[in-house]
Amino acid sequence: NVVYQVTGRVTQGPNIGTSNASLTGSVSVTGYCFATANISGVVSGTSAVISLVTSAGAQIGQMNLTSSIDGTSLTGSYNLLPQPEPPCGDGTSGTVSLTVSKP
Repeated sequence: NVVYQVTGRVTQGPNIGTSNASLTGSVSVTGYCFATANISGVVSGTSAVISLVTSAGAQIGQMNLTSSIDGTSLTGSYNLLPQPEPPCGDGTSGTVSLTVSKP
């Protein structure tokens, strides 16, 4: 397994009485088939679905995540569409583990 360094910032929108809240932000990935991506998604309870898109709005892929009870980590799966740069030429999928640090 290859481990890639991912850094970013995600902001959760207000929960205005519905069962979910929006997520927005961006990520940077070192040595992967895309260097940066914008984030749009939704969180409900401990489940989150995050779409990764280019700055032009083209879909890169999606992450389906579950948060730890204390909110310090997210784990789950990702699926990426085919990208022009290796190693994602044919698309790829796998597992993801993220550590959350609060400002």
